[in-house]
Amino acid sequence: MRRIQDVLEDAGVVAAELAGARDRLRQAGEGDLDAAARVLGEVARAAEALLVGVVAEAQERGTIADSRCASAAAWVRERAGEREHGTAGAVAMLAAATQGPGGESLRQALWEDGIGVRLAAKAVREADRTLPLLPGADRSEVVGHYLDRAAATDGSRRALDQLTREILARYGDDVLDELDERARAVNSLTVARRVGGRVRYTLELCVPDAARLDAAVNGLAAPRPAATAVCDGDGPPALVADTRSAAQRRADALLELVARAQAADADPSAGGCGLSGSTTLVVTADVEAVRATLEGRPAPHGWARGPAPVTDRGRAGYGTTSGGEVLSAGEVRRMACDAGVLPQMLGGPSTPLDTGRVDRAATNAMRSALLTRDGGCTAPGCDRPPGWCEAHHVTHWSEGGPTSLANLALLCRRHHTIVHRDGLRAAVYPDRVVWWDPACEPPPDPTGQVGPPPAVTTGRPEPPPGTQVA
Repeated sequence: MRRIQDVLEDAGVVAAELAGARDRLRQAGEGDLDAAARVLGEVARAAEALLVGVVAEAQERGTIADSRCASAAAWVRERAGEREHGTAGAVAMLAAATQGPGGESLRQALWEDGIGVRLAAKAVREADRTLPLLPGADRSEVVGHYLDRAAATDGSRRALDQLTREILARYGDDVLDELDERARAVNSLTVARRVGGRVRYTLELCVPDAARLDAAVNGLAAPRPAATAVCDGDGPPALVADTRSAAQRRADALLELVARAQAADADPSAGGCGLSGSTTLVVTADVEAVRATLEGRPAPHGWARGPAPVTDRGRAGYGTTSGGEVLSAGEVRRMACDAGVLPQMLGGPSTPLDTGRVDRAATNAMRSALLTRDGGCTAPGCDRPPGWCEAHHVTHWSEGGPTSLANLALLCRRHHTIVHRDGLRAAVYPDRVVWWDPACEPPPDPTGQVGPPPAVTTGRPEPPPGTQVA
């Protein structure tokens, strides 16, 4: 193993070369740019993670205490040249956290999993905010849960809130219900007159109530290109892009809901995936979650009741809406009695039940199952919500493809166009959809999949049994 001094010396040379390479980016080809983005991302995360280790060593040895810097964060700003106070503070906080409870999982997340300093800092801070709600919890376990799950999120405030609610639902007994009830008690809608004849409405809701409103508004708030006549009168009408801002679309959607009166909303064209344009809220829950609350079974002992053996209720402890909001099992049971809520039950790990009959157009049951499985556009890296998506036939209907959950995938309008344009193919698994480009990529490796092998692995009709697929 090389000495750390040699590694740091080489890193200095690489840093100088990278700084000098900026003027030569025009020489890079398209493939070079893709590779550069991947490599530089890895280098940046590795460098930040090593900086956390350096600061931890400096704290432990007393190097920072012997310096003239007021704090570890100030030491990072001065020694590492980190001008952004938030990043310097995150590095200093993580350096201290690696030496305390949960330090082992944090070190692994930073130095082996490459989670990134900013996301790791958010996860640790969120864990510390949650700990007072779970007095029986061990800090190292809570931090480990956040780090494990945060790596699969974008680190946004909403994603962290959803992760916190999931942890409270799984380990916190009735804590989540209590929080929602306290929040519901202060639901408010205020009205203020503005200069120029404008009126401002400020609405604050608890998460379950906000989930209902989101479900009603989201499908109607998707961009809607308008058709216009072609100048020469020939050919199909041209489409004009929807120029409204996201805020304008949401306001228009809310006004449209008021005009329709939710009970009368029957417009199937409001959203591409069918359920998104109606006022229906799809809530996904494990069958066991609803069954246990209906039968009045005592909840397993959780962290919120003090130190004791902990039972993880898993998916039986909570449900999720199509927008990703986490609801307690009790809230799911209450919502199941509402005609405006469609419960989507799971029989196993993320495997929807009862997808409906086969037909050219996806049934409501199929669309509900698609919302559960896909959660939105299935294209890699796309965050378009279900209300902006269409149900795409992986093997086209015209080529013999069935209308079934195993042959459908949610795609936003942009990626629906790209899939047809570039001839992309998909493998549909019980819990996910994997896309690949047959022109330059091999089919996905099904290793580690949940459930049986994929039902669809190509973009064309399946060959007869026993036929070898090239």
